[in-house]
Amino acid sequence: MAQNELKNRAKGNFNHSCVSPFSSKIVCGECGGFYGSKVWHSNDKYRKVIWQCNNKFKNKNKCKTPHLTEEQIKNEFVKAFNNLISNKDEVIRDCENTVLTLINTEDIDSKISKLQQESEIIVELMRSLIYENSRKVMNQDEYNKKYNSYTEKYEKIKSELSKLEDKKQDLKVRRDRIKLFIENLKSNDKLIDEFDERLWYVLTDNAIVYEDGKVEFKFRNSN
Repeated sequence: MAQNELKNRAKGNFNHSCVSPFSSKIVCGECGGFYGSKVWHSNDKYRKVIWQCNNKFKNKNKCKTPHLTEEQIKNEFVKAFNNLISNKDEVIRDCENTVLTLINTEDIDSKISKLQQESEIIVELMRSLIYENSRKVMNQDEYNKKYNSYTEKYEKIKSELSKLEDKKQDLKVRRDRIKLFIENLKSNDKLIDEFDERLWYVLTDNAIVYEDGKVEFKFRNSN
């Protein structure tokens, strides 16, 4: 799961910060960018930390999603968590069914096995060709043509194998994260009155903010 997280971070052009639990967690529902924190009235009694889309003023047509205070985010999470707990049994049942589908990798394993066999055949053909070229005079144009053809097939197989291995690994990561989500959900059966940072970290992937101010939470049971 850690390797998958590092891979996902490498794809993005954003910074992960430990300063706030909301860093790289609040997403603009309009442009897909992350929300960042801004301090209003930093030097007076009206000081307030708000979160708004980092791209809000970068484009000609600025995002219409609203800014949120930290208190608003916390309150929205409390409501979302309590709704999750209220439907706990159903959510856990759905998660367990999802895990069962993710465990089955027979189709991927079959394709991997077939491609591995094909790659072994290609390697043997290449070895035979090289040996034949070393033992007798061959037309080098024909030799190079065959060799390049084998190489091209081999590289194509390697690429397909890599994609299948990545897909299998992604399934494993998704399965493990849902199992972890189930464990955390089973260990929490009470409604909460205030924001719990631990629950935020273990259960939440991100929160998407829409133009009308609605906040939609994506929990870690998502597949």
